[in-house]
Amino acid sequence: MKNKDIEQAVFEIIREYGDVLKNSARRTFIVPESRLPHNKKVIKNAIRIALSRVDDQDKKDQLKSAYISLANFVSDEQAKRLEKLPPTLFSFLEMDEDKKKKFLRERFKSGLLGDYEQAIKMTRKIAEEQKRLRRDMDKF
Repeated sequence: MKNKDIEQAVFEIIREYGDVLKNSARRTFIVPESRLPHNKKVIKNAIRIALSRVDDQDKKDQLKSAYISLANFVSDEQAKRLEKLPPTLFSFLEMDEDKKKKFLRERFKSGLLGDYEQAIKMTRKIAEEQKRLRRDMDKF
C-alpha cells in the first residue's frame, strides 16, 4: 500500500468513527462497542497515525479527545445490562452531599442499590481506561 493510500484509509476510519461520536447522544457515557465502525485497536492506530501527520493544534486536540472517548465504548453485554439504569446513577459523583443522601435513600427503598453499585463499578472502569488513554496521548 502506498503512503497516500494508507493516509486515505486512516482518515476514512477516523471520519467514520467521528460520525459515530456525532450521532451518539451528547452526554452518553456508555456506548455499545457494536456501534463502532471498526474495532478499538484499528481506531486507536488510525488516530495515532493521524496525530503524527497533523500540524494543526485544534485538530490534534479533537483527535486526542476522540481517542480518549474510546473508553466509553464497552462490550455490548455490559452496555445492555446498564442501559436500563436511570441516567441519574451516572451523575451521582457530581451531586452535593444532601442530594447523594436523598438519592441513596430512594434507591435503597426501590431496590436499585445493586444497580447503583454496578453503575459505579462501570464508571470506575471507564475512568481508569480514560486515564490510561490520556497517558497514551501525552506522547503527542
